[in-house]
Amino acid sequence: MSAVIFELERNRELLSQAIMDVLKSWPELHRRIFEQAHYQGDSVEKISGSFGLSATDVCMILESCDRKLRSALRSFRGGSHGAVTHSCQRRAAFSISGCFR
Repeated sequence: MSAVIFELERNRELLSQAIMDVLKSWPELHRRIFEQAHYQGDSVEKISGSFGLSATDVCMILESCDRKLRSALRSFRGGSHGAVTHSCQRRAAFSISGCFR
Protein backbone atom coordinates (compact mmCIF):
# COMPACT_ATOMS: atom_id res chain seq x y z
CA MET A 1 0.00 0.00 0.00
CA SER A 2 2.80 2.46 0.74
CA ALA A 3 4.18 1.96 -2.79
CA VAL A 4 0.85 3.16 -4.19
CA ILE A 5 0.87 6.19 -1.89
CA PHE A 6 4.45 6.94 -2.87
CA GLU A 7 3.53 6.72 -6.56
CA LEU A 8 0.56 9.07 -6.08
CA GLU A 9 2.69 11.58 -4.19
CA ARG A 10 5.38 11.42 -6.86
CA ASN A 11 2.79 11.96 -9.61
CA ARG A 12 1.35 14.92 -7.72
CA GLU A 13 4.81 16.42 -7.41
CA LEU A 14 5.42 15.95 -11.14
CA LEU A 15 2.06 17.49 -11.99
CA SER A 16 2.63 20.44 -9.66
CA GLN A 17 6.06 21.06 -11.16
CA ALA A 18 4.66 20.81 -14.69
CA ILE A 19 1.96 23.37 -13.84
CA MET A 20 4.55 25.74 -12.39
CA ASP A 21 6.77 25.34 -15.46
CA VAL A 22 3.87 26.14 -17.78
CA LEU A 23 2.83 29.19 -15.77
CA LYS A 24 6.41 30.49 -15.72
CA SER A 25 6.56 30.28 -19.51
CA TRP A 26 3.63 32.69 -19.96
CA PRO A 27 3.83 36.48 -20.22
CA GLU A 28 3.53 38.08 -16.79
CA LEU A 29 0.12 39.61 -17.52
CA HIS A 30 -1.37 36.24 -18.50
CA ARG A 31 0.15 34.56 -15.45
CA ARG A 32 -1.18 37.22 -13.09
CA ILE A 33 -4.67 37.12 -14.60
CA PHE A 34 -4.74 33.31 -14.45
CA GLU A 35 -3.54 33.29 -10.83
CA GLN A 36 -6.04 35.95 -9.81
CA ALA A 37 -8.88 33.99 -11.41
CA HIS A 38 -7.95 30.45 -10.45
CA TYR A 39 -6.05 30.83 -7.18
CA GLN A 40 -7.73 33.88 -5.68
CA GLY A 41 -11.16 33.21 -7.19
CA ASP A 42 -11.68 36.77 -8.40
CA SER A 43 -14.43 37.57 -10.89
CA VAL A 44 -13.77 38.65 -14.46
CA GLU A 45 -15.09 42.10 -13.57
CA LYS A 46 -12.69 42.46 -10.64
CA ILE A 47 -9.76 41.25 -12.74
CA SER A 48 -10.61 43.56 -15.63
CA GLY A 49 -10.72 46.50 -13.20
CA SER A 50 -7.41 45.50 -11.63
CA PHE A 51 -5.60 45.46 -14.95
CA GLY A 52 -7.53 48.14 -16.85
CA LEU A 53 -8.73 45.63 -19.43
CA SER A 54 -12.16 44.90 -20.80
CA ALA A 55 -14.01 41.85 -19.53
CA THR A 56 -13.79 40.43 -23.06
CA ASP A 57 -10.00 40.77 -23.04
CA VAL A 58 -9.76 39.04 -19.66
CA CYS A 59 -12.00 36.22 -20.89
CA MET A 60 -9.92 35.75 -24.00
CA ILE A 61 -6.71 35.62 -21.95
CA LEU A 62 -8.22 33.13 -19.49
CA GLU A 63 -9.51 30.86 -22.23
CA SER A 64 -6.13 30.98 -23.97
CA CYS A 65 -4.38 30.12 -20.71
CA ASP A 66 -6.78 27.25 -20.03
CA ARG A 67 -6.17 25.79 -23.50
CA LYS A 68 -2.39 26.13 -23.17
CA LEU A 69 -2.37 24.53 -19.74
CA ARG A 70 -4.57 21.60 -20.80
CA SER A 71 -2.41 21.07 -23.87
CA ALA A 72 0.84 21.21 -21.92
CA LEU A 73 -0.46 18.73 -19.33
CA ARG A 74 -1.93 16.29 -21.83
CA SER A 75 0.64 13.64 -20.85
CA PHE A 76 -0.86 13.53 -17.34
CA ARG A 77 -4.22 12.35 -18.68
CA GLY A 78 -3.11 8.78 -19.33
CA GLY A 79 -0.27 6.40 -18.89
CA SER A 80 1.64 6.41 -15.64
CA HIS A 81 0.15 9.71 -14.50
CA GLY A 82 -3.50 8.72 -14.95
CA ALA A 83 -4.13 8.26 -11.24
CA VAL A 84 -3.89 11.95 -10.47
CA THR A 85 -5.34 13.48 -13.60
CA HIS A 86 -9.07 13.28 -13.32
CA SER A 87 -9.13 16.90 -12.11
CA CYS A 88 -6.92 17.90 -15.04
CA GLN A 89 -9.44 16.51 -17.49
CA ARG A 90 -12.13 18.83 -16.27
CA ARG A 91 -12.28 22.18 -18.01
CA ALA A 92 -11.56 25.14 -15.84
CA ALA A 93 -15.11 26.13 -14.98
CA PHE A 94 -14.21 29.68 -14.04
CA SER A 95 -13.23 31.00 -17.42
CA ILE A 96 -15.98 29.18 -19.28
CA SER A 97 -18.85 30.08 -16.94
CA GLY A 98 -17.44 33.44 -15.91
CA CYS A 99 -17.02 34.73 -19.41
CA PHE A 100 -19.41 33.68 -22.12
CA ARG A 101 -22.07 31.40 -20.73
